Amino acid sequence: MALIELENLLRGACNTPALCKLNALVRELTGVGLLVVWSRGGSFGQVPVCDSERELPQFCRLLHEVPQGLQRCVTCHSLLALAARGRGQITEGRCHGGACVVASPVAGPDLPPDAEMVVISSCAFSLPDRKQGWRITRKIARDLGIDPVKLRQAYDDLPELPAAKLKIVGEIVDTAAATLAESLHGRLAGRAAHTDTGPAQGIEAKLNHALKEVHEPEFRHVAGSTQATLVDVVQSVVGANPHLPVTVADIARAAHITPNHFSLIFRRQTGTTFSDFLAEKRFERASERLRDLTLSIAQVAHQSGFTGPNYFAKVFHKRTGMTPCQWRQHNRESGKCVQR
Repeated sequence: MALIELENLLRGACNTPALCKLNALVRELTGVGLLVVWSRGGSFGQVPVCDSERELPQFCRLLHEVPQGLQRCVTCHSLLALAARGRGQITEGRCHGGACVVASPVAGPDLPPDAEMVVISSCAFSLPDRKQGWRITRKIARDLGIDPVKLRQAYDDLPELPAAKLKIVGEIVDTAAATLAESLHGRLAGRAAHTDTGPAQGIEAKLNHALKEVHEPEFRHVAGSTQATLVDVVQSVVGANPHLPVTVADIARAAHITPNHFSLIFRRQTGTTFSDFLAEKRFERASERLRDLTLSIAQVAHQSGFTGPNYFAKVFHKRTGMTPCQWRQHNRESGKCVQR
């Protein structure tokens, strides 16, 4: 699927009545709108839900008037999207301009395996303590040449979200992510979304691209500490591409740290080892592909990162007590497998 086709597909899905109602509801309750951030193969962009570009707050519009400001917004959202995808849950962070954002990953078996989509709140609110946010905003105004008086007024006009309203935003963003996944599921029906594209770009190159912006000073506050953000990036990139060959050494090289240091950081942040995380993601991918009856067991093994069908069958039986063929037959009888 070409990038322009992906964005057009997203624009159509973001204009469904259900998502438009969710966007209207969260605006009415909190003053915050919804955006969808997508990334694929090193390219990324954002699509407002229900064509609501004109409803962005003055704060965002002032940043977008400067080309570099718009680029930073998209990059910032993409980083938060990586964090949400890596954590697999609702994630809160600050945007590059000092306002706050909430993100929730979009997940579904029909999505292109190398694409990431996340529903986020627009950068349209601040927390009760505005001092830290304003310090960031003041620096951005200076860096981008934006009138600091106008930007300060726009920042002060952002709605303030106490804990109760912030919880509402999180719940609606999470619901919107599930709604978008369902909408995309219907639109992707019949497409060959699971065809193996092959390792056209190695995992190290993907990690290098994703990590490039993480080390920029203005983005370090987006998803937490640098170490936490590194783990988010790895979980997101590797989680979306578990079929590609990857080792701790590959990741450490991309992150410019030692393998032992990365292993320590990963375990400290996630409570599990990287090898266990990778095995789980490969198993999840294999389980999804086994539901597609047009794929052979050997194809499922190859597309999920296993070295061969025999090794895949051994691992699968150890985890489920069934061979892949038995598992497929069981789920076929219960209607959970499809002929795509």
